[in-house]
Amino acid sequence: MRATTNDLPNPDGRHRSRRAIVIAAAALVVLLAGGVGAVWLWSAKSAPAVAAPPAGGVAGFVFRDANGNGTFDAGESAASGAMVRLYSTGPLALLDTKTDEHGIFRFDEIEYITPGEASVRLRITPVLEGPGATTFPATSGLSQEYTVALGTTANLAAKVYTVCESLKDCADIQPPDLTPILTAAGGEDFPPPTTTFIDTEEIPGRTLLRFATSTANIGGLLHIVALDTHSVADGEAQPAQQFVYGDDHVYIHDAGEFIYHEVRQRFHVNDYVNFELLSEDQSTVLAENAKISFCLTDVQQYEVRDVAEGDVFLELPPADCGLAEQGINGGWADYYGPRLFDQWVDVTDLPAGKYWIRITVDPKQQYVEADADNNAVLFPIDYTPPAP
Repeated sequence: MRATTNDLPNPDGRHRSRRAIVIAAAALVVLLAGGVGAVWLWSAKSAPAVAAPPAGGVAGFVFRDANGNGTFDAGESAASGAMVRLYSTGPLALLDTKTDEHGIFRFDEIEYITPGEASVRLRITPVLEGPGATTFPATSGLSQEYTVALGTTANLAAKVYTVCESLKDCADIQPPDLTPILTAAGGEDFPPPTTTFIDTEEIPGRTLLRFATSTANIGGLLHIVALDTHSVADGEAQPAQQFVYGDDHVYIHDAGEFIYHEVRQRFHVNDYVNFELLSEDQSTVLAENAKISFCLTDVQQYEVRDVAEGDVFLELPPADCGLAEQGINGGWADYYGPRLFDQWVDVTDLPAGKYWIRITVDPKQQYVEADADNNAVLFPIDYTPPAP
């Protein structure tokens, strides 16, 4: 647990070497012998004292945790101007504030907290520094979460990532691992991809075979950022970058583009998935819906993972996707229902028979992944053309 109640760090306990102590003592003797009095103090910088909030509030101190140990050590600094967002049990922030020049924040009054709750969740944004860090969004959803009891203070450790210029310099990075899956969240609103149906209405005169897509991320965080989202027109593309995180480093990789959809008034990640209709022996591509854009977000939990206090994740808008950044957290899947835009293959004039559908995620291999060999999945279909 990195957020501790009323637990301000003690001064740094590192020991100076015997040689250093001898040198310091000798220097002090020299100064005194020269008629100059001096007092040398060896003390580590400590976290500021934070006044306890009212019983229904929370307060605390945010610092840049350069060594990643969760405590405020000598050489580390307060995170001034850091955004702190407060949540109860719901997905939306109730309040937010920024730390002062000493890294201190306060919420003395909290409205709309869930009745009976004795604690709140506080989220802060990690720190990126080094070449290329300037492209990181100023209001990023990259977050760390701490649970803090009401009426107490806490120290919140903001993780510090150093940008590395190449993959070989980033041995600790944990790339995402995208793979399409044939399961879904369940229920009538979330049919699996293997449940297909015919659509003859969206495009008059054409027959479309519709199906869902579910993409699981079984690796580290997938985080895609658009470099510029201002003053865009329908269909205009914006260059995008992928941020790949490790224990202490982040690798920034040019990764395709975002494209703006005026009707939906939001950005999609372009060239995200490809659909193909294959012959029964899988030797021939008979139809294709290529390079489809997706609005990436967490929809269904694919696997349960242990999440510790202060772990880094991407805070995604509930049931929506971000305008400037999107992604899929590790252990989650993005789901696109069969009735959504472009979720089809055109099968007009296709004779009855047995075929295969192939779904390929990241067909242009734009993203750094842990494994690029599991980006496609196949399932069979028995197709019967609609009656004329």
